[in-house]
Amino acid sequence: MTALISKGLTRPSYKGRGFTLIEMAITVGVMGVIGTLVVMSLFQTFRASDQTSGKVGTADQVARVSRWITRDGHRATSTSIPDGGPPVTAATFQWTESGTTVACQVSLSGTDMMRTCGGTAGKIGSNVSALSFSRTGRVVNASFTVSDGGYSQSVALNVLIGGR
Repeated sequence: MTALISKGLTRPSYKGRGFTLIEMAITVGVMGVIGTLVVMSLFQTFRASDQTSGKVGTADQVARVSRWITRDGHRATSTSIPDGGPPVTAATFQWTESGTTVACQVSLSGTDMMRTCGGTAGKIGSNVSALSFSRTGRVVNASFTVSDGGYSQSVALNVLIGGR
């Protein structure tokens, strides 16, 4: 009888029969933690990529707008910006080229910065806001803000008229 009792009380061998419930629960838990870390890492990577893209786009627009305003200011012999007056939202720069007077106006149309020369308009910047011009003597002060992809940059330029 003791042989029967001891035989019934012994633990059966599970070797080679698969996983226990506890082993499966631990495996699923570890996989869940690893999956969460991977998803969070991907999310941060995409977010950083978007921010970098916004910074690059903003820097490109700032460079383009600054280049055109500086170019026109350096060529100009006169401007429509009143000396010592209040800031204005558009400016015309005039100069003589090959005996012909050239007048180029820089202004904001919505969020596009436009440059109109000889009746031909062209966009020189996008996502631009808060444009203003003022002048003290021969120095033109241009201020504008460019925003792209959640990133914003404000710029203040000082350009010497005729300062080539």
